[in-house]
Amino acid sequence: MNNRRLALLSQSSSRMLRSLDLSDCSNVTDAGVSSLSSLTGLQKLDLVGCYKVTDAGVSLSSLTGLQILSLAACNKITDAGLASLSSLIGLQKLDLYGCEMITGAGLATFSSTVKIKFSPVQDWLRFLL
Repeated sequence: MNNRRLALLSQSSSRMLRSLDLSDCSNVTDAGVSSLSSLTGLQKLDLVGCYKVTDAGVSLSSLTGLQILSLAACNKITDAGLASLSSLIGLQKLDLYGCEMITGAGLATFSSTVKIKFSPVQDWLRFLL
């Protein structure tokens, strides 16, 4: 999958698509993820290992029905990108495993209703020190 194909997909499936798995699609960038903004019926989005996606790409406020978002191993996402996700009021599960640029301050922007999967316990030590 690449940015061009994502743009075509979003044009043809804008209201019907409920789940999209882009795991390990190394050619997907911010432009490709941004093209998904018309997929208003999307409930689950998996971007695991899309390492070219940055804060600019996770501005997903138009995906109001999004319930599950996986950004595991998207190591260019920072607290700023995480803050843009706080407007997703339907979000129930957020996977940030391996997102090393996110701090405790970034995690604090989410309500307690969102289940956040982060890194193992030893990674939490850097928030406490």
